[in-house]
Amino acid sequence: MKKFIWLTLLFSSFIQAQQMDTGAIINACGAVPRLYSVASLAAFDKDNSQWREATYSVATEIMIGNDEADRIIDSLRQNRDIANHFIQSGAGQADPQFMENCMLEPSKYIPSYQRLLRAGKLNSH
Repeated sequence: MKKFIWLTLLFSSFIQAQQMDTGAIINACGAVPRLYSVASLAAFDKDNSQWREATYSVATEIMIGNDEADRIIDSLRQNRDIANHFIQSGAGQADPQFMENCMLEPSKYIPSYQRLLRAGKLNSH
């Protein structure tokens, strides 16, 4: 817990220097594992409906359109071992190491980082 608090303080200082919104970065980092989990379920879904719609919903949170979400689903359909890993990993919960890495280097872990940045979704207002 101390490590998380220290990391949050360090990250907050870094983000403030760049005029970025810490909460928005944390939310975007949390959406990434959820996106890949529901997209993995969509990859195994026979009727292509419930999980595909859930994928679109999560993708929207981080400014990923339906076409791009469909490409993620198709990629996971072709790589079922990876899709199965996401499904087994705990319902889209980000592990602490992923969150730490994502918070420190969001451009590396958030697929739509540049789009979110350009739209002002990650900046403090």
